[in-house]
Amino acid sequence: METSLFVLFTMDVEPRSEKTGNSGPASDEAGMHSVRDFQGILHSAGYRGTYFVHPELVEAYPEFYRTIERAGSGVGLHLHTSKFAGATRRCELGGFEAAEQRELIESASKMYENGLGVRPLIFRPGCFSANDSTYGVLYDLGFIGGGISIPGRIWPDRFCVWSGACPYTHFAHRTFRQCAGDLPFVDIPLSVGLTTPLCHHPVGFQHYRDLRPGGVYSETDEVAYNRRELLRQILQGMAADDPPVKTLVIDVHNDRDFTSAASQAANDLRTVLEGIKPECRELGWTPVSATYEEVIRHYTATQTLT
Repeated sequence: METSLFVLFTMDVEPRSEKTGNSGPASDEAGMHSVRDFQGILHSAGYRGTYFVHPELVEAYPEFYRTIERAGSGVGLHLHTSKFAGATRRCELGGFEAAEQRELIESASKMYENGLGVRPLIFRPGCFSANDSTYGVLYDLGFIGGGISIPGRIWPDRFCVWSGACPYTHFAHRTFRQCAGDLPFVDIPLSVGLTTPLCHHPVGFQHYRDLRPGGVYSETDEVAYNRRELLRQILQGMAADDPPVKTLVIDVHNDRDFTSAASQAANDLRTVLEGIKPECRELGWTPVSATYEEVIRHYTATQTLT
């Protein structure tokens, strides 16, 4: 029987840095240029992306994101509560109780709906910040799934602790975020190298390395490592664990240069793109381009809630 690997390239689409004082592109226009470049590179390699977009950008540039969707890519909601123009808070999402999370995500969802005319169905929190209330809040607000977790990351300052978290696509647990459960909300975690020791990142957290091109928040933040070797480790670890639905999730940001020969992000992205097919061939797998919503619906249709 053929084994499919759903390949999910994702982008966190951030507002401009001068507006928030945090990470992000120099301008909205520069951010959209990065989105277009990334989309074109994926298309040339036979893949589509899923774009988790901060709500102010969806509201301000709806036609841009409609064009992204018409090209076969996915669009969902991204929210840094520390950047949110609608109601800026002192910390990220996981620092709030359920009622305030619900208020903030609902406010962001309305901005998204103002732009695209529909409610968002998929979600990714800024910094992968969440607590044990987050999955239930998202489900109650009508979300079907998202990219909530980053297995192994420990970053208490950003209210992000995913030590021991389920590393593969799963139904969420309403009251304990690290475990699979029976909530009809599908989390597709970021793919990380679980077979190597936790690393200390210069920004200030512990983590397993992932395949993102360039640094986490800037090119200078990153410690260099071999993405091709990490890709091999991730896929071979997945083969050994044999989850029922196999996903490879890569995250990028819209403040990177994906085209210049001098750009580390561009070189890293090329390494990952060129490595997927040969690594899959070695395992007897077939890489399948997909969006988050497509995989969530596939998982819901084929797996049984326990």
